[in-house]
Amino acid sequence: MKYIYKSRTKYQEGLEDFKKEEIFKKFSEELFERGNVESAIEEMMRKGVKFSSSETIKGTNDMSRALEEARNSMMNKFNIREFLKEIRNEISEIARKIGREDIIEKLKEGSSIKSAISEMESKQGPKEMKIHIKRKDGYEKIENFKKKYPFLFNKGEIPKYEELLDYIDKIENLNSIIEALKSGDLDKVDIEKLKELIGEEFGEDLNYLKEIRDFIKNPSITREEGEVLKLTPKAIRKIGENALKDIFSIMKNSKIGDHLSLWRGGFETRYEESKPYEDEEFSNMNIPGTIFRAFKRRMVRGGPPLIPEDFLIFEMDRNVRTSLALLLDMSWSMSWNNKFIAAKKVACALSHLIKTKFPKDNLYIIGFFTTAMLLKEDELLYTELNPAEPFTNIQHALQLAQKILSSDPNQNKQIILITDGQPTAYCYKGVIHIEWPVFGISPNAVRETIKEVKAVTKKGIKINTFMVDDNPYLIRLIDEIVRINGGRVFYTTPNELGKYLLVDYISRKRKVIV
Repeated sequence: MKYIYKSRTKYQEGLEDFKKEEIFKKFSEELFERGNVESAIEEMMRKGVKFSSSETIKGTNDMSRALEEARNSMMNKFNIREFLKEIRNEISEIARKIGREDIIEKLKEGSSIKSAISEMESKQGPKEMKIHIKRKDGYEKIENFKKKYPFLFNKGEIPKYEELLDYIDKIENLNSIIEALKSGDLDKVDIEKLKELIGEEFGEDLNYLKEIRDFIKNPSITREEGEVLKLTPKAIRKIGENALKDIFSIMKNSKIGDHLSLWRGGFETRYEESKPYEDEEFSNMNIPGTIFRAFKRRMVRGGPPLIPEDFLIFEMDRNVRTSLALLLDMSWSMSWNNKFIAAKKVACALSHLIKTKFPKDNLYIIGFFTTAMLLKEDELLYTELNPAEPFTNIQHALQLAQKILSSDPNQNKQIILITDGQPTAYCYKGVIHIEWPVFGISPNAVRETIKEVKAVTKKGIKINTFMVDDNPYLIRLIDEIVRINGGRVFYTTPNELGKYLLVDYISRKRKVIV
């Protein structure tokens, strides 16, 4: 892997604003995937960060690999087995000179060098015994180190005592840093030792990672709730805003999110946009624009001071109060190809759109798998799939949505369904039934789902569907739902979240919005 290093003089001043924005987006991506703030931070620390400027901050995975390579290159440098064998022979020879055959036997049986020296140091021994007495603690360290690696350090040259202790210190420092990096405890890493072992740039990167971690753990982004780290409301809004920007970045002219204009509600004037007058009221007349338009016309082709085509009125948005139930598929099949991540992004984007563009709307989020449950809106980012609940119960989700919307005071109501699969579970007389597909379809689950679609339709509730799969059986089911209900379908894939196929079942015309 190639890394580009740039001067980090600005590091002393803290992270630049543009880098903070990129870091937050990368953190959001990890959070979408993992559903846990701590896990998202840990994964960022492991992967590191590559900025749009091509500057790369290596993660702990790369640091660990570099440390392991450095350690592996040292493994065969010294033959510790032969070093210890020589020391044992020297101690045995000294024991023989002073008549301690028992110590020789103990050494043969595996007694430690230190214990043998300790037994002899009280007696007057040869001159060379003094050096061994001074080194007995070092010998103990070397023996203990070798016991950890019985099949290693058996090749290479026989080292001198001092260089062997230094060598072992380096190996142990490498091991302790690798262990700290892999456990995610960056504060336990001795940065100066890291620089000494594998280079200055790794120390800089570790400092940068710690600052990135501290930035994300800033109280403006995250806060502790009990023993769990959660996002602040401000951070949740920011993630929703970014998700919405990503989705609509290439769809600026689309009408996604607009309410149907034939529904009841007031109007809101858009003063930044005007359109030609078409038999409408004069209450929103753009007087400066009308005068300028008339002046331009007269300069080009003359004519009377004012004619009907000169008139401009301000564009108006219909401000309709709507209650929405967002049904999020949490069945296990959504784990394939990052579909659940895509679904969560769409859900967060819609949530942000509703809060910012239609703040008077009510939003209810329902997660469904083998059963369905109401989720708090601030739990959306933390939702995770449960492999023990692999089935898809759209019917129960529609039942729950219908019940919630029926008690909502708003007159205009809508269901948004995000799914990748056809129904494989349903409720009947208060009991949940699961049904494995036969030839690609679960007929009873489909039948009960269609019944619920008809019940929803009778109450005048539209069902708009976001599909994150092109399964033909699912498409047939959605075709039937839309035929009955008259809602719309948006197609997306995990890899192309910002591009949809909008299926307009009202006009029966399919078009691509780009």
